[in-house]
Amino acid sequence: VVNIKWSIYDETSNATYVGLTQPMFDKGENDFAILAPNDRLDIRRYALSLQQTMQLSDKLSLRQIAYAYTTKRNWRRQDFSHSASASGLTGVVWGDPSMPEGAIYMRNSTGNRNRTFDVAGFENRITYNFSFANASNQLDAGIRIHSEKAFEQRVNGKLAEARSGDIKEDEMRRGMAGSFFMQQKTRIGEKFAATYGLRAEALSYNREILRMAGKDTLISGLTRNFSLIPGAGVNYNFSNNAGLFAGIHRGYAPPRIKDAISNSGEDVNLDAEISRNAEIGVRLSHNELMLTMTAYHMKFDNQVIPVSESSGGQGAGLINAGESVHKGLETNIVYKSNKINVFDLETGISVSLMQSRFSTDRFVIYKIRKTAPYDTTLLNIKGNRTPYSPSFIGSFWAEVAHKSGLSAGLSLQYTGRQYTDLMNTESAVEMIAEAAANPGFVYPSAVANGRIGAIPSYHTLNLRVCYNVPKTGIGFSVHVRNLLNERHIVTRRPQGIRIGMPRMIIAGIDWNF
Repeated sequence: VVNIKWSIYDETSNATYVGLTQPMFDKGENDFAILAPNDRLDIRRYALSLQQTMQLSDKLSLRQIAYAYTTKRNWRRQDFSHSASASGLTGVVWGDPSMPEGAIYMRNSTGNRNRTFDVAGFENRITYNFSFANASNQLDAGIRIHSEKAFEQRVNGKLAEARSGDIKEDEMRRGMAGSFFMQQKTRIGEKFAATYGLRAEALSYNREILRMAGKDTLISGLTRNFSLIPGAGVNYNFSNNAGLFAGIHRGYAPPRIKDAISNSGEDVNLDAEISRNAEIGVRLSHNELMLTMTAYHMKFDNQVIPVSESSGGQGAGLINAGESVHKGLETNIVYKSNKINVFDLETGISVSLMQSRFSTDRFVIYKIRKTAPYDTTLLNIKGNRTPYSPSFIGSFWAEVAHKSGLSAGLSLQYTGRQYTDLMNTESAVEMIAEAAANPGFVYPSAVANGRIGAIPSYHTLNLRVCYNVPKTGIGFSVHVRNLLNERHIVTRRPQGIRIGMPRMIIAGIDWNF
């Protein structure tokens, strides 16, 4: 059997990094204004993949996959500043100029981030089914070769809508990866099953900088990475209505080429993210009620923290941030019934309790409350929550369907409070007020421009009503998202506050024939 898949993707959008400042959010006047109308993202992607499956015998099969794609992504982003003294301003100002860094001043220039990515790879996988010692087994093994190349330029334009200009940065990155994997599934009877395997990953990548800070260069650097990644899981069914499952495996995520090799071409010894992950859970069912509960524990030996512009940081690249621990409990309860007169009912609740914290000493530099020259102090963030990790996420849904074809559903989604920086800054409003009352107080500038501060908990209520006309294949639907039109922050990245989706009504017609 041979499968061929070819795809083309094309996008032109007003995607932007610019978000609201804290004063803009507090006033609530520009939630969905197009702050940077000249920002434009153009993406064109071509992809081709071929898959061949051969049944070599009753027990042995071979699957081969080859894939390749090329993506061109040009992103024009108008420059801006949070300072009225910046050069080349257009006169367009958003926000509150009376608040330090509380306003956005648009500039008459652009930074065009132009990227081209070429990727290709091949995988060979065999599957062998056999029996041994009264157990049925399935062995999967194979190799994968993966190659990628990235061309990256930053072109600075001298007009707010310029798509060309002076080449500020120009570089090429190459990566080559090879992996070998082997996994076996063993089943004993109808009750017990186990899966265990090992993957070996080897990576080699090179960064070649042709132009930096507007000057021609010839800088290159090479780095390599290798890791063994084991994992195992078991499942035991006590009966048709009760089961236990557990698993343990090693997590592995290598750093990006651009982060692992510095602008001078040196290997900065940025370690891969390594974690040890374990979970255990139960599945229970009784009549129309189903319950799944899972507890998990993840320990990162090296939590890689981004400080890049795209992650709301003030620097560039990534840093080794030491150990962190993530643990939690997930519960899912579903009730289904078709015995309520002429109605079918389905309702359920999902709850996730999480705790993600830095578990070893790590000190960051922080300015303290004194007049210039400002003193600094080292603060230990051990025990602080990792950024963007709410401690509670929950959802509830209920749906009623009538035998006539009419159905209605209601869902409620809740996300708990989150922090956005290593310091777990509580309230941007309080820090701004304290700075106004104490001229010598120094706070992170990102507080006023919206990039730092806690994200309060928020919830959204959604409604869905559908009607399927009997014997026609025609269906009508109306979806109302954020029914109560709750205003909330979803992120402070990349460069300011992003507001959650307002009330949105979507109507549709389906015709199956």
